[in-house]
Amino acid sequence: MKFSYNWLKSLYPKIQSPEIAAESLTFHSFEVESVAKRGNDYVIDVSILPNRMADAAGHYGITKELAVIDGGELKPVSPKFKESSKKAYDFLSVRLDKNSGASRYSARVLESVKIGVSPLWLQERLVSCGLRPINVVVDITNYVMLETGQPLHAFDYERLHGAKDRKQIVVRRAKNGETMDTLGDDSKKLHLATDDIVITDAKNVIGLGGIKGGKGSEIHASTTRIVLEAATFDPVSIRRTSRRLGLRTDASIRFEHNLSPELTTRALNLAADLLCRLAGATVLQGTVDAYPKREIPKAILFSVKQASSLVGTTIPEAAARGILIRLGCQVHPHTRTSNAQRAKTEISRFGVGVKKKSPGVYLVTPPAERRDLLIEEDLIEEVIRIWGYDKIELQLPVIRGGVPKKSDESIFVDTLKRRLSGMGFCETQLSAFVGESELMPYRISPTSLYQLENPTSPEKAYLANIPAINFVRSIAENLRNFDEVKVFEIATAYIKTDKGPVEQKRLLLGVAEQGKDGREEFYLLKGAADALLEFFGIAEHWYDDAVADRHSVWAHPFRVAEIKVGDETVGTIGELATALHEAQKSRARIVIAEFSLARLFEVAEAEREFRPIAKFPAIIRDVSLVVPADVRIQDVENALWEAAPKILADTDLFDDYEGEGMPDGKKSLAFHLIFQSEERTLTDAEVNREFDKIVKAVKAKGWEVR
Repeated sequence: MKFSYNWLKSLYPKIQSPEIAAESLTFHSFEVESVAKRGNDYVIDVSILPNRMADAAGHYGITKELAVIDGGELKPVSPKFKESSKKAYDFLSVRLDKNSGASRYSARVLESVKIGVSPLWLQERLVSCGLRPINVVVDITNYVMLETGQPLHAFDYERLHGAKDRKQIVVRRAKNGETMDTLGDDSKKLHLATDDIVITDAKNVIGLGGIKGGKGSEIHASTTRIVLEAATFDPVSIRRTSRRLGLRTDASIRFEHNLSPELTTRALNLAADLLCRLAGATVLQGTVDAYPKREIPKAILFSVKQASSLVGTTIPEAAARGILIRLGCQVHPHTRTSNAQRAKTEISRFGVGVKKKSPGVYLVTPPAERRDLLIEEDLIEEVIRIWGYDKIELQLPVIRGGVPKKSDESIFVDTLKRRLSGMGFCETQLSAFVGESELMPYRISPTSLYQLENPTSPEKAYLANIPAINFVRSIAENLRNFDEVKVFEIATAYIKTDKGPVEQKRLLLGVAEQGKDGREEFYLLKGAADALLEFFGIAEHWYDDAVADRHSVWAHPFRVAEIKVGDETVGTIGELATALHEAQKSRARIVIAEFSLARLFEVAEAEREFRPIAKFPAIIRDVSLVVPADVRIQDVENALWEAAPKILADTDLFDDYEGEGMPDGKKSLAFHLIFQSEERTLTDAEVNREFDKIVKAVKAKGWEVR
């Protein structure tokens, strides 16, 4: 955001050179991108933090920062103009409809306005900040926005509709099918949605609230009477409308960051003063103000001792108090009630204690425009950044008691991560936040999730109760740069309950490879899951694939199963449904598995037992079967185990094929059969006898052995 150095100096004459001012801002407040000379002025490009846009998006906010840093005083902005005997209320009415999206709408009426060009000094300041001069009225509204951070708009009074002698302005939500033509040379017709905020007169839409003015009520060369408006709008509504319409303006950028309603009258009075001086205007008496629910400032308890403890160095009480006062906060000593003198005082007989000051403790009320100051830690941060981070002494932290012993759960998670890394998986660490657009494909209602009070953006407004949402998105994004993706994550699911939030740790596995079909990737991940579970001694797990209905929203109907130990589910594995692949614009089929980390740990603990390394070698035989396509792999494995239960130690599916060369309705399954005895070395003759039993059992089911 660009700021004029000459403009800053007019507000704060004691400002230092452009380079030193830029250095001060960078060290204490905001990063300065550049300082560039422009004619007899300097343009300072400052990167305003999102949580500071409400107070620092204008020249006054930046000069206030510099004055606080320097310990100086800021020149007050005190508009002085005479009001006429005519009352603005007799000429204009303002109404905010229910759920209008506006918390305050203030307006002033001015007459005898002479439309012309602005003085050169004002034009130069606008150009330095990247705005084009238009006429004196429009230029003053832009000027005031750049000074205070509060956007303004001007209407031609005569072009508004209402009663004959009293015009009307209404703020409401747009109606279905409503349209509006925007102002300017690049005017276009906007098709409005029912959650858009609009400004209307008695007949027409005259503005898109917080974003853009409409045609029909704009200032013309013949305009003599105007309505100046300043308002405060719901920041979420403004951002949604702006993004949907692709219309981002200087006003919308500011309104998106939750401006204070207290700014409206300050900005209107400054604009009225400038119009009197530069356009010969006469200001009608009073402000037409719709402000149904006034904001009540909240005091925050601030302790100098707590601030020093948190920062790690002693902060002088006088310095802390002085900084808060210079920032515009109301600072009062905190008092506490004591009953120690109950028997000695007349007051105490009525049960009232004696008020005593708490040393070093204050009640601090931040200025209305500082929307970011909500808790004590915010105030502490303000004090230390102004006082100076360089004053914090360098010292090593004191560590007592040594390194704590790791819990069994932590050791389990560490082992899990090492094992998966050894299997070729890469660990990811993703955000737990999601937006409504990410929830829609999974048919999840935002009301079932916890919403953040102050999200960084609407796309990150909720805590995910299903971590796989961001996990799947990450895999799809990685496929744009890699042909193959194998990842895992230890994530947290935030479950909303009547008793409060419940956090559940989940293990997520995901594979995808361009050019491979989902079936091949499904069995690849199944093999990895089997190997992982068996590593932790969970050998008696099985796959229940009669669960497609429970997972129809996200999973392929024929490639999804719940992983069970006994009758209890410990995880789920499945290929993403086609609709989700399309929603993610994935370049390959994605297969994921999700486990409950707590349940996995419990089962691993219960199954943990000592198994000595096998003393006798294993013998492996391969068998290839042709079975009906609808036969479950679990059923085939069960048949193999039933035929040779004594010395068959393990089975391993290594091929699953359907397609060219196979009869219709058939598929080929190939297994490694591992024979091993704990008592002796097996002979080929013994293994062959058991293998023949398996072949006969398979053929008895009508399956072909190749």
